[in-house]
Amino acid sequence: MMNEQLKSYGIFRLEKLKSIGEVRRSLMHVFREQETPNADSSKYHLNQNLIAKYVKDSDSALARLRARLERMSKSPRKNAVLAVEAVFTASPEAMLQLAVEQRIRYFRDCVRWVGKFVGAESIITAQVHRCETTDHLHVIFSPIPQGDNSLNFRKLFGGNKHRLSQIQDQFHQEVAGKYGLDRGVKGSRATHQSLTEYNSLVNHSLPELRAEKHELERQCNDLNKKILRGRQLLDAITSDIKKAVVEHSNTVRYCLTALKERLMDRWGMIYEGNNQFKREADEFIEEVEDKPKREHPVPRRRM
Repeated sequence: MMNEQLKSYGIFRLEKLKSIGEVRRSLMHVFREQETPNADSSKYHLNQNLIAKYVKDSDSALARLRARLERMSKSPRKNAVLAVEAVFTASPEAMLQLAVEQRIRYFRDCVRWVGKFVGAESIITAQVHRCETTDHLHVIFSPIPQGDNSLNFRKLFGGNKHRLSQIQDQFHQEVAGKYGLDRGVKGSRATHQSLTEYNSLVNHSLPELRAEKHELERQCNDLNKKILRGRQLLDAITSDIKKAVVEHSNTVRYCLTALKERLMDRWGMIYEGNNQFKREADEFIEEVEDKPKREHPVPRRRM
């Protein structure tokens, strides 16, 4: 189970577009000509048009589709699939491991791979989106098989229940595998949302997510203010402590200086007193030594 979670998958999804209106909406989404809540508008400049030589916007892309349909040998049936939107990407962890240059090479290989099925003239647009969470590529093309001149989605991607699985195998072998990406689990019962369902879900959930984001930002701002006040209080306490230390040091220094002066004074007094005592003692000794001589003179001998 853990190994499955750690795998890096190459992802390839298809969605049918059966009317010009559906194609136009997809093109406007691809060229970011309408509000796209799940995209970061500040990163639109990072998006890349891989066939900018032929199309610049949704109008020129739609004109390219119309021109391709007009060159067909017969008019489309009422319920025909006029275009297919393919999305190529990889699991988020895998995409982050690829350098930007590698991602662009991967996406260009995806466009070439689509061209093998329908020919370059049937590719309406190929747009890399780097303005969302994970880089991905939108390729919109007419499902006109290479060598034919009429719409035939069934021949390309239908015909039997295993055809899409075979297409996934082929995509992994010819494109994704070269970039170290794994194929999804065959026969998986996991259900996938269509691109329309996904965008609808995102747009429906976005107001609630935005409100939650604003609330988190508000809480974050409150915490930042509290942190700032705490830092200011800490700085004030630190300043007071430094002042107290300086004042205490000055007081101690003053007291030590005063004590030293008093000790020096006392030492001077003691030293002077000691000298005085010594002088008086010397005088007393001299006086004692001289006194017997005066009181008892040495008698002279008679001749």
